Amino acid sequence: MTHRRRQVQGTIFSTVGVLVFIVMAIITFLWANGLTFDTKARTFEQTSVVSIETKLSDVEIQLNGKTIATKGPFQQRGLQPGRYDLSITKEGYLPYIRVFHLDRGEVGIARDVVLIAKQPLVSTLEPNARFITPSKLSNGLTLQNGELFDGNEFITRFSSEPLQIHRYNSLYLYQLGSNFHVFIPDTNQDFVIYSLATTEYVPINSQPSSYAFVINENGVKKLINLTIPTEVVAEPSQ
Repeated sequence: MTHRRRQVQGTIFSTVGVLVFIVMAIITFLWANGLTFDTKARTFEQTSVVSIETKLSDVEIQLNGKTIATKGPFQQRGLQPGRYDLSITKEGYLPYIRVFHLDRGEVGIARDVVLIAKQPLVSTLEPNARFITPSKLSNGLTLQNGELFDGNEFITRFSSEPLQIHRYNSLYLYQLGSNFHVFIPDTNQDFVIYSLATTEYVPINSQPSSYAFVINENGVKKLINLTIPTEVVAEPSQ
């Protein structure tokens, strides 16, 4: 009797284990394919996804005003179609804000997210530091009646014509009067990142790999680091 009972219990446990595995496999499959079950319509529906495909840390990632993560990469799945306002913020940095209008099955991707410092770190270089003056427009850029084109792609429109414009990683760096701006086409954001003492053209030498650029202002060469706030100061050597 005892042996028979153990056999029955073993069969039950094995059956339950198989059923649990099957249910978990189905749930995983549905989740991976963005499917949810509509209890009212009694059908499976395709949902949408917002994906942040950039390594970030110590940030606040919000979707429609709700915090969903503090670092990236990150994906928010199971979203219903509609408008989604994504914001990524960090103390000392300008906010990254982007709007997605998603249909069923669509994925809104925030790729190559770079947070720009509110007050970028400025360092003075040695007078003999190497400096190459580029043309006033990066290769492939054209400015027609205040409209900027990159190849055949329309980028943005200026109210006043900039003195120079440079393609800068996923950004565009330009001088308008006494201010240097960065324009982020993915988010349609425009920020003043450095103010000059003159409204004349000031030569620059961009360093895209480090998100920094050098300006030659009245013979003084200054390195401006867009992703490092002025508050960040190196520890003194011992």
